[in-house]
Amino acid sequence: NDANPITYQLKITQDGLLSLSFSFNGGTWQPVITGQDVTASNGALPTYFRFGFAGSTGGSTNIHEVMCFKAAPGETSQSSGGVNVFEDPTIKYGTQLFLAYYLPSNWTGQLTAQTVGFDTTKNAVAISSTINWDARCVLTGVNTGTGPCSTGVTSMTAEAPASRTMLTWSGSAAIAFQWGSLTSAQKTALDLGDATATSSRLSFLRGDRTNEIGSTGSCPQSPGLPCFRKRDSVLGDIVDSSPTWVGPPQTYTNSVTWIDKLYPSRTAPESAGQRYTDFQTQKQGRLNVVYIGANDGFLHGFRAGSLDTDGNLINNTTTPNDGYEVLAYIPGAVVQTIHNSSNVELDFANTQYSHNWFVNASPAAGDVFYAGVWHTWLVGGLGAGGAAVYALDVTDPANFSETNPASTVIGEWTPSTITCVRVSNCGRNLGSTYGTPLIRRFHNGSWGVIFGNGYGSQNNSSAGVYIMLIDPTSGNRTFYYLATPSLSGNPANGISSPASLDIEFDHIVDYIYAGDLRGNIWRFDVTSTDPANWAVSASSPLFTTPANAPVTTGMAVGALHQVILDSLGGPQIDWSQPVRVLVNFGTGRAIPPSLTADAQYASGTHYMFGIWDWDMNAWNALSAIQAVSLTAPQSITMSKLQVETITTATAGTTTYRTIDHNPVCWVVPKPLDASSLCPTPGTQFGWSMALPGSGEQIIFNPVLSPDGQLVINTFIPVADSPLSCTAAATSTGFSMAVQPDTGNGLSNDASGQSGASGGYFTVNTNTGNIPADGLKLNGTGIPWFLSSGQKSDHNATYLITQTANGPAPPVPINDHTIVAGKRLNWIQRR
Repeated sequence: NDANPITYQLKITQDGLLSLSFSFNGGTWQPVITGQDVTASNGALPTYFRFGFAGSTGGSTNIHEVMCFKAAPGETSQSSGGVNVFEDPTIKYGTQLFLAYYLPSNWTGQLTAQTVGFDTTKNAVAISSTINWDARCVLTGVNTGTGPCSTGVTSMTAEAPASRTMLTWSGSAAIAFQWGSLTSAQKTALDLGDATATSSRLSFLRGDRTNEIGSTGSCPQSPGLPCFRKRDSVLGDIVDSSPTWVGPPQTYTNSVTWIDKLYPSRTAPESAGQRYTDFQTQKQGRLNVVYIGANDGFLHGFRAGSLDTDGNLINNTTTPNDGYEVLAYIPGAVVQTIHNSSNVELDFANTQYSHNWFVNASPAAGDVFYAGVWHTWLVGGLGAGGAAVYALDVTDPANFSETNPASTVIGEWTPSTITCVRVSNCGRNLGSTYGTPLIRRFHNGSWGVIFGNGYGSQNNSSAGVYIMLIDPTSGNRTFYYLATPSLSGNPANGISSPASLDIEFDHIVDYIYAGDLRGNIWRFDVTSTDPANWAVSASSPLFTTPANAPVTTGMAVGALHQVILDSLGGPQIDWSQPVRVLVNFGTGRAIPPSLTADAQYASGTHYMFGIWDWDMNAWNALSAIQAVSLTAPQSITMSKLQVETITTATAGTTTYRTIDHNPVCWVVPKPLDASSLCPTPGTQFGWSMALPGSGEQIIFNPVLSPDGQLVINTFIPVADSPLSCTAAATSTGFSMAVQPDTGNGLSNDASGQSGASGGYFTVNTNTGNIPADGLKLNGTGIPWFLSSGQKSDHNATYLITQTANGPAPPVPINDHTIVAGKRLNWIQRR
């Protein structure tokens, strides 16, 4: 009926194999039969299934005949692309773009690598249409049954399940994902409900296709054991997880000394061990690996060559660039849930499996120091897949081994196993771990990991952040939980994506910022050398969004420094001028699809914001680097924010946006704040910008471009109905660039205001060029920036973003060179 419509998907292949599935109320497709010979007898349909078409026209009976056919959606994506380059990158030989996709019709995944180079005929950066490798084909193989690979290969042997390095966590230790290594509880979880506990389901998860149901409904399983579903691909769907490329350890420059500028007399643990420059040299040629989470239950790592000291790709027998899997980690939490004996639609190996979430969050990589040496860690959560955080040591991929899993798996923590200093039962606050963790150094001399408490915890009203500290000597881990105050009203709350601020550029975090599901913006003070003193700031929440619109993405937080030009004309920070701390973020939320509903998005009008953190008196008492601050408690409301307005227009086939240039009249004005256009003092604490598209919102993290502009991909959900005969288009969105301090665009800079003329983008038309602040690129995830390195295009910088159906063509942006008197954001992207 119209209230709860059921739609059907029917497919018959050229060789006569039939697949039939249905979707209830726009939810995930639920199979009835898959790849079955239409002449064979395949047993009775599920008892709950009713299938038939009436010839009436509806009316009060609410029964409808079949009036149209609508094509099932093809591959799509919600993740970010990844590139094998570092900060302020210039294209080198073998620069690659990594893109992840999923196919909602069968919930399989794809991860590809494509070369990014300079097209001399177009005099522009371009992405090759040739796929270098596709991890889907590597794990599944290619034959007449699968069809050709996206690379064009028509025959490829699948990576043997027995040769894969697959690890997990027993609850207390790292183990190989092998039947003989599992605990009895894990074996029970994998085979619950089976007549006999065997390794068959584990083998299926490792990629063994032997016991998948055949086209006649049979399989070679022993009597009493179930047939497993026929997979179109061993690689599961990749929805929200983004590729994380780990290459040589070049995050820091040689000038980094690890001296704490707040406490310069303290000895840096890094000074007594392996020098970072030595670590860089030793690991320069290590195998590059692309890590990504998939809803087949695994965090995968695929090899992608290596880089020489100039950043050029090396593809040889030692470090091949072929997408071969070198590591797969199935979290222990997923081992407990991937077999669901009570709900066949959520049971991964079941022939009636529809879809479930397992490892759906993006991992983070970073270098940490302990026990006298440097390590590279990979840390991640499960997203919609559950409440767990894992940490892997990926310093040397040559060490990945099932015989020594402890050399790779650092640990895994769940609500039942995580314990915190000074907070009893802190695991009750840990929900589904959305967002990407941060790997940072702290003022107590320890490196650590920051992550939000997630959504749907046992203590559902809690919002806070966890900090896992790594002991500099032993490497042992200690957890702290920094809770926010309890607030009245709807108790559902949580934090997904914290952001950090380093005011003095000493690579040590000073403050942590995060938004929650109720639209509160929190600040956590971690400036003390004693973690016992770390806590949410008394002035928080700094701001609360209109109608409590949720903040679910990360933030771009920066201390805006004034710069001067040195004798060579290069920009240098003017440390004598006070900094203004700005928190940039947007509102929105995506709730993933379920068995009974399509993906849901936050309703109402959504915004982008730039909010001044005025509560810096405690910082000013600690540091010689002063910040613009107020003493009396403040309450920031929408009326205290300058409104910036977006205008959308079309030129030919290009839809673009411009943003107005109203000055922000700060309560405490400083040089370069457009004070000549404002009363003194002003009344404003920042800016707000309503997103004009229908349902438009922010579900992807904002980033800062190389020249310090705030860049973000907005998201406009597609309007689709199961009852509509019109094939739904993909969701759309705009790539927007604004000045983080004012929210101003650059398209028509007004005299006397901050910024530069020319626009961030240029729309080329027959009658001239139009400066623009946004383009309708339909980008997903975060954009990346690559410089061409070519004189012919003046070493232009290009924005590259993934879309739901592949990469958008690289778009040249207009860099706005930093000149004396301008402000500079901290743009380190780690």
